[in-house]
Amino acid sequence: MKFIPLFYGHELLIINPEAPISVVTLWSLKETVLKKLKRLVLI
Repeated sequence: MKFIPLFYGHELLIINPEAPISVVTLWSLKETVLKKLKRLVLI
């Protein structure tokens, strides 16, 4: 099943729309979280 956002799709970083997991950053900047995930070799 593919994830298709209903609202605020332009605000989301969708890396793999068919993955069964998502990360909610709340107050953290998306870019900062993405950098940390890349350092952990999760992406």
